Amino acid sequence: MSISRLINPKSLVVNVSEVKRVSMSKHQIGFIAQGKIYHLIMPANSVIELNELITNK
Repeated sequence: MSISRLINPKSLVVNVSEVKRVSMSKHQIGFIAQGKIYHLIMPANSVIELNELITNK
């Protein structure tokens, strides 16, 4: 499973198995993948859904 096209017009493609240290707040999710730190701002329900996808790898 991969994460792609997350609020990034150039498309972010990250294998879920590469995601480390997930942190989230109401409208933001942050994680480390491929040696980079990502912070994404999105609707609250999308943050919850993305967190579920990542943590249930």
